[in-house]
Amino acid sequence: MPENFCPWTAIWSGLHFPVNIIANFILMSLPQYDVCREILRGELGMSPSPGTKKTLDDVVEGKLRDKVEPHAHRAPVSGPATPIIGRAEECAMIDQRLENLSNGLFGGGLFINGEAGTGKTRLVQELIQRARKKHLPFFLGRTNAGTGNMVYGPFIELFIDILNKQPEMENMLPVELGHLIPGFSGKGQSLPYADKLAAKGYLFAQVYRFFIKLTLEGPAVIILEDLHAADQGSKELISYLIQYRGQLPILFVATLRKEVGDPLPGFVFDLQDHFVGVLALAPLTYEEHVTLLHLHTEENAIIGTDTANHIYHLAEGNPLYALELLRHYSEDRTASPPKQRQDAGIMPSSPVWENIPTSIFQMVEQKLEKLSPPAHHLLYIAAVIGRQVPYELLASIWNSGNRNAEDGLFNALQEVIRARLLEEHGLDYCFRHALVQETIYLSISEARRQILHKQVAGRILELSADPDEAPVELIAWHYLGARDMLEAANYLKKAGKRAENVYAHEDALQRYREACDVLKREKGNPAMNLKREILERIGDVYRACGQLEKSYGAYEKAISLTQDTSLNNLYLMELHRKMAVAAISLTENDRSKKHLMKAFELAGGNPRLQARLFLTKALYLWHLNRLEEAYELAQKALRRAKKTEAKAEASQACEILAMTCLPLGRWEEGLKYEMELQFMGGPRKLLSQPIYTIVWENIMSPEVSLYKRHDP
Repeated sequence: MPENFCPWTAIWSGLHFPVNIIANFILMSLPQYDVCREILRGELGMSPSPGTKKTLDDVVEGKLRDKVEPHAHRAPVSGPATPIIGRAEECAMIDQRLENLSNGLFGGGLFINGEAGTGKTRLVQELIQRARKKHLPFFLGRTNAGTGNMVYGPFIELFIDILNKQPEMENMLPVELGHLIPGFSGKGQSLPYADKLAAKGYLFAQVYRFFIKLTLEGPAVIILEDLHAADQGSKELISYLIQYRGQLPILFVATLRKEVGDPLPGFVFDLQDHFVGVLALAPLTYEEHVTLLHLHTEENAIIGTDTANHIYHLAEGNPLYALELLRHYSEDRTASPPKQRQDAGIMPSSPVWENIPTSIFQMVEQKLEKLSPPAHHLLYIAAVIGRQVPYELLASIWNSGNRNAEDGLFNALQEVIRARLLEEHGLDYCFRHALVQETIYLSISEARRQILHKQVAGRILELSADPDEAPVELIAWHYLGARDMLEAANYLKKAGKRAENVYAHEDALQRYREACDVLKREKGNPAMNLKREILERIGDVYRACGQLEKSYGAYEKAISLTQDTSLNNLYLMELHRKMAVAAISLTENDRSKKHLMKAFELAGGNPRLQARLFLTKALYLWHLNRLEEAYELAQKALRRAKKTEAKAEASQACEILAMTCLPLGRWEEGLKYEMELQFMGGPRKLLSQPIYTIVWENIMSPEVSLYKRHDP
């Protein structure tokens, strides 16, 4: 950067610089503002424009970044500059669905399915343009494909987009999902306490009501990109919204990337009877290919038949590959086709490269050869971060340990943008296509990749204002790349817990299983303790889902890893109690009795722990129809719970007392415990369920766990 560079002069003179660079330079060069202003006034008799003054005020006060920060990781939607080629049937279906929507009919769903580069994003842009012409609002969410995926990730991005455009909707969003949105302050209702499977239904129903509210003023288009890479919870949610949409005036559109020969995803196949259309994007014909090339050729330029044939042969009808090759050969007349090269341009034979087309690999490699070392380093950082590259994160890693790195960052950014490898989107950057990012990522040496992953993980943690809002899934992915298995497993465990909190049970189990796989070869007590805790969480999820045999098995594995004599007895007691609960429901009386006895041995004289165990044993006796004994134990549990002010245990004791009084014919006493339970703030909103179900789900609740903080 020249020493006399003035960002104010650049702004006033109309020069183009990335907005984030200008904003950072403004903050560093405020003293120059007065100098530039005086020169402008003295030589030209002018003052800075009101817009420039407002930009200065916004940057100084932090308003500029605050305004765009929630969307910093998302690329804005730009309208297509040229007509779409070869998608007449797909566009006709889109027009029909949008017409139905405009006429007040429900929209159903459209799934755009195709290989990488076949034009899924281009078709979405076309859909948006046609929706705009019909004055239909649209909202977008995207899956961060290839990196750690947040539970309900594309929907969280979708909600951010909706709340950015309609902030008054914030209080309609379920707070459980709202907590996944940075800065969320909505006052929506929490879900009523129920068993975990029922709670998931409540959550989906609240999301459905959110969309009803969204469409009160008219129909809308909801777009979810890269849904193939989304979490299981997102796929279940979109299936729910489409299947139970009623007359919801929304067209749900999703893009799905598939490889050659891949079948239609199961959840899409199951939705085809629910007014769902699938747009399977085939390769372009040769005639369409030639039309596409001519459409994107610079004015007065001519594409020869040999060139068109050569590009078509390499691209195999894929429009993205064709356009990238066209630009590449137009910029570099010396570029040679892949099969003619005998040097480093030969595609590596490793299986990790099998999804990278040879044409894309060669194009990216030839561009990399012409870049400076700083530009290479910047691309390596960006590729490790992912396809979407937040400027703040990129700059943080680039500047690490180098106070004079701003000029180098600016020059490197300009270089890679000119090479058409990165694009500027708002305050951030994005690789032109996922395959470009994947190609560069795979070209990085394993040692450098590990170092960069470690740096990225650390910087993400540092930049997270609230640890509870940190993207734990993404952090886990980076620690995996850094080969730091303990940290990766720890954050996978946190990701599983986050999924549990929003009732995404399959995703929670998947994260926990991944954590266990990561720890398979790790030795030592820290790894053993972490694996034991994860196995217990697996047992809790299975128990919440009613898969009690699997729950018991997970707890049994956790028990088998408790040879460490330093373990708190409270931990072992709680594991045995949970195993007893699972065995009770399985009517395994011998196993139930064995674990209850062991739990009582470990509990000692702590009144609260005794109350918890008395409740579990009372349930055991209730199953054996020994109601009087169950009643007596529940009474003991209630007295101990009140003595220690343990509200959860006292509430559970009242529930089980009411449950035992009913078959014993003690109606008035049972009513008294019902009233006492209501006074304690028990789960009265679930009285439509049998009281046994209420008692069962409270005693089975994984959240009520004493040992977690080792605080009885």
